[in-house]
Amino acid sequence: MSNYSHLLNPHDDPNNTIWQFARDMLDCGLVVERIDEAPANIEPVYLCSDRPDCSPRVLGDFGIATVAHEQIRPLTLVIAPWVPLRLWLPYGVWQLRDGSEVLFSRDYKPLWRISEGDVGRMAPWLRIEGIHRETFFKGSRLEPNWHSDEAIGRSVDKLRKHGIRALLRLADALPLLVLQKAPWIRDAVEMLRDGQGSADADSLDALPQAQ
Repeated sequence: MSNYSHLLNPHDDPNNTIWQFARDMLDCGLVVERIDEAPANIEPVYLCSDRPDCSPRVLGDFGIATVAHEQIRPLTLVIAPWVPLRLWLPYGVWQLRDGSEVLFSRDYKPLWRISEGDVGRMAPWLRIEGIHRETFFKGSRLEPNWHSDEAIGRSVDKLRKHGIRALLRLADALPLLVLQKAPWIRDAVEMLRDGQGSADADSLDALPQAQ
């Protein structure tokens, strides 16, 4: 799996605290390597827990996973700070009745709203109404994201087309997941909603436009 984090620009990103967190985790050794059954399949992951009495939990591009102790080892790859694909890569598009589009994540959380050339950063806890059509980014063999670089590349092309290089609100879940404040992405989103959202911010109409 290729690393696509270079497509995001941490210097121009208002969410630079997440990039700082990623750098800190890399510096303190909480980014390790996960080794799958195929010896050549090695990927960097965040180590969320590694107690002797239970299996380690890691966070990678595919999300949270429980692995065996022998499947992780200290980082030998030379990598830059990165945010897992699961927290920023579009999985599909909701086309709304008003003609706008909403890019959503693998966990079906809204990421970006695109309307008449304007792009808005979305809160991941918003409930999206008025969906007219749902499509997914797939490869030539119709496999969805996470199963081919071709499918991921089409997601990336969509971001490039609209000049999107910044992180989004869902990326705020990274510290919650790595520091074990939330066991799963859905729990992290609920925590973000309770801490940063308002009681009535549960519909698309309540969304402020990103600057």
